[in-house]
Amino acid sequence: MKRTASLAILLALVVSCLTGFWAAAEPAQTAESDDLNRHLISHWDFAGTDPLADKAPAGTTSDTVEIKGSSVVTRSGTLYIPDYVQGDTVQYVSIADSPDLLRSAEDRTFFIVFKTDKTFTTEKSDSMELASQNGALRLGVQNSGAPFISTNPHAMGENRADTSGMTCPANTWITLAVAYEKREGGATVSTFFRAGDGDWVATSGAFSDATQTWQEDNSDAGKQDGNALNIGRNVIKSYKTTWGGNLTIDDIRIYDKALSGAEVETLNHESADGHLISHWNFAGSDALADKAEGGSTVDSMQLFGAASVRDGMLLIPDSVNGNTVNYAQIADSADSFRSADSRTLFIRFKSDKTYQNTDRMELISQNGALRVGVKTDGGLFAGTNPHAMGENTADVSGMTYAPNRWITLAIAYDKSPSVAGQFHVAVYFQIGDDAWVETMKTLTDATQTWLEDNSDAGKQDGNALNIGRNVISGFATAWGGNLTIDDLRIYDTALSLNQVRDITVTNPTADITSAGHSLTLDGGIGVNFYLTFAGRYLFASPLRVTVRNGERLLTDETVTLTDAEPSEQISDAYRFTAAIAAKEMTDTLTLTVSNASEKVLYTETYSAKAYADTMLADAEAYSAETVALVKAMLCYGGEAQRYFGYQTDRLADEGLALTLPELPDAADWQSETEGSLSCVASVSATLKLDSRLRIVFRVALADEATDAELTCTGGDVVRDGRILTVTTDEILPTEYGTAKTLTLTDGTDTLTVRYSPMTYLTHQKDNARVEALAKALYAYRLAAEGYAAE
Repeated sequence: MKRTASLAILLALVVSCLTGFWAAAEPAQTAESDDLNRHLISHWDFAGTDPLADKAPAGTTSDTVEIKGSSVVTRSGTLYIPDYVQGDTVQYVSIADSPDLLRSAEDRTFFIVFKTDKTFTTEKSDSMELASQNGALRLGVQNSGAPFISTNPHAMGENRADTSGMTCPANTWITLAVAYEKREGGATVSTFFRAGDGDWVATSGAFSDATQTWQEDNSDAGKQDGNALNIGRNVIKSYKTTWGGNLTIDDIRIYDKALSGAEVETLNHESADGHLISHWNFAGSDALADKAEGGSTVDSMQLFGAASVRDGMLLIPDSVNGNTVNYAQIADSADSFRSADSRTLFIRFKSDKTYQNTDRMELISQNGALRVGVKTDGGLFAGTNPHAMGENTADVSGMTYAPNRWITLAIAYDKSPSVAGQFHVAVYFQIGDDAWVETMKTLTDATQTWLEDNSDAGKQDGNALNIGRNVISGFATAWGGNLTIDDLRIYDTALSLNQVRDITVTNPTADITSAGHSLTLDGGIGVNFYLTFAGRYLFASPLRVTVRNGERLLTDETVTLTDAEPSEQISDAYRFTAAIAAKEMTDTLTLTVSNASEKVLYTETYSAKAYADTMLADAEAYSAETVALVKAMLCYGGEAQRYFGYQTDRLADEGLALTLPELPDAADWQSETEGSLSCVASVSATLKLDSRLRIVFRVALADEATDAELTCTGGDVVRDGRILTVTTDEILPTEYGTAKTLTLTDGTDTLTVRYSPMTYLTHQKDNARVEALAKALYAYRLAAEGYAAE
């Protein structure tokens, strides 16, 4: 689309346009729905009481997974497909063909999360097939470690998707999505790839031959397994390829649309929340209580020595040999580690300790179950059977303590049914926001590991779970550092790294709660979050409140509540506002509250459209002017989305029947110029719409002009060579018809230029798309004037 120079300036800046209103009605809360759920037609997460069932909202019984060979579902909710070699029984799973799988002429996205312990070679015999359906899709990993993706398996070379820049490291979770979008005469296939916590890699290619792509063709007749979707199978036209590695799959999904890269990145794995059985976050009026949903009084924590709780954290001061030992203790109960079932320990901690050779710290210990801490050299140690440390020590290679930095550590014990007497221990480690370190070790002797054994009899502290204690079998070790624990959790399953890194350390008590939301009218569209703070400790030190749209930071405030004033709209609530662009009305904003120690205390999500929809759903409770303003705002947002092609599958004005007004005659809204200056070559004006609507004058000086010859008034002035840029103050929607004045003088002569937003809007009738946006902005002005008059 061609644009004039002035239009290019306007529309490039409309990306962050802000115009909005304050809705005077009482704020209300609504739940943010997941738009992608309505496109999810098949989902296997291998979890719950029926781990092989299709978990999509409309999942069918025909989509149940059938296990072949020795493949199993583990207790940690993953599908485990063991290695096989040529001539052995093939290990895989099969899903019977049904209309909602990949054999369709409609758009589809296939999403999978997997990892393998395979170390790749260039031998031709090494190749892994992750998923395949005859005549639809073949997806796998080549002998080089790069993925291969074909949208028509019977013409592999013809319709091979682009996987450049994608490599699958061993023992690393891989997220891979293939999106097929039907277009006239062909199809577009997009691939989205991520290894571990690395950057996303995205490719896209156009194909012809759409008549065969992702559709059944007659050549499938009589094929082995017919039209089934096979997972992890390496049987292609009846011959077997050697893989040489074990495959683990965490998640498989199929969507009935071609997802974008941004949508793929939002997909989450099964939340760990449903498996949380114990949680101490050291916050609220009962700081030592177990905050898990089923937490019991038995699990309440006791403090010994000088251990204390402050600002939502457990503080365990330095212990020195011979002095009183400082630690916390939790009485033994069925939901701690002394269990034959799988468990995950999650802890976030830091210490000011600088190591010496004799120093050692024990973070967590329970006799006969688990011992986790930091060794004399700063490396971690993690034993799953403390009475046989060398035998059942987890792999902690690459994990080294760093002083004065927050460390997140999780240890997951998985009693896998695949091999009797074996179990897996995974360790996940992160310092600050650094890359995660992940290890996995297979151990034996499961009869003693994480179970009570008779050698515990008579031990000091019996079977209790001890935190930060350095007493081991009756002797004390010197630590020489102060320990701070931010969060401690126990899960009744072996979590994956994806689940662990999704854990947000927040405060689930009622110390911080939402009091509602509203929208604001101050020249920009703003979403207001209202919060109430019940915990008195929250008032003593600064809190940081941020609001983000994805990764973009919209609001970043540091506030001390004792110095802040509650909002006038809601009693005892504090207001935090995030300004958004017109096109971002449907975007989900995330508010986060954290303390001075960077602990996340509270988080919530909301959107401008969510509040607007709440008002329109109860329109009779508001004045006609207020309802008109809400509709005009949504219309303006929808037109901005259409112009920029931004999130057009969830338009702000979807379902609204609003006729845009015709723009007034441009002849009635001409700019005005009085006087002249020989040092000025030209003056032009346009609109600038970023966080506020403003007019920008551009003054081009003549060659003979000098700095001393010219005085400029009318706004903020920036000079670049012989170009002066003058930006006016913010213009409210009710002021769109008021001209802004630029005055230039050389001390003798004066040049005056007057220009209003309406001057600009009424001159945009040569381009249909721009005109629609201008009409929406004009309609918003009229509604704002009606609202103000009310």
